[in-house]
Amino acid sequence: MIVTHQLDHFWLIEQHEHARLSAAMAAAFQPGLTSMPELLTAAVRGHDRSWKLPDAEPLWNDRADKPYSFLDFPADMKMVFYEQGIEASETEDPASALLQSLHYCSLVKGRTGGEKRFLKQEQVRQARLAKTVPEAEVDVLLKLLQFTDSLSLFVCMRPNQSGTYRQKESGFHTSEELPFTNGLPFQAEWRDRSLSCTPSPFHKNIAFQLEARRLKVEDCKCHGLLKTFQNTRPITLNITIT
Repeated sequence: MIVTHQLDHFWLIEQHEHARLSAAMAAAFQPGLTSMPELLTAAVRGHDRSWKLPDAEPLWNDRADKPYSFLDFPADMKMVFYEQGIEASETEDPASALLQSLHYCSLVKGRTGGEKRFLKQEQVRQARLAKTVPEAEVDVLLKLLQFTDSLSLFVCMRPNQSGTYRQKESGFHTSEELPFTNGLPFQAEWRDRSLSCTPSPFHKNIAFQLEARRLKVEDCKCHGLLKTFQNTRPITLNITIT
């Protein structure tokens, strides 16, 4: 779950909504960034399927006095869902599962027993799936997946549509490592309800409808997070990216 606290409300956006936005970005990439654009879009679309189950019943973080988000969700429990998501992908599309496994492993630090077990078992999986993606394509596919992930998270964590994304601060890689920047620093800035990207990696503007829930803090504390979440209808946020 992506959670943003604003005054007397929590904004909650489910991870699969974030992944849908990421996939819309991947589908709009300029031709030629990768020779496997269909695989990239499929891997991006499914990269957060691990969160489908926990996002259906969000949990309250007593210590932080707010809903758990993907940032502070209990680590070992998170590893269980990560594994389930990658395994589900492998049954449908082993090449996507390889990219998703590599992506997840880049996020896991190996600090807990569960994280160490996850990294070990994913090394085995990656060796088994290595031939599903040409070695020369893995690096660029992973970088593009992670670019869409970080830019989409920026959008989802700012439902008021403000601020500036800078690759050097928020991205997995430097601008120079991305295949569309020609060495220029990448950034994206909200201007008049539109996210303007410079330099733009997209061959067309992206118009996207993102579902979010706006929960009153008081309702969450009085009636419980789950009940409030279930009784709150999603709001559609119109996103434009150029």
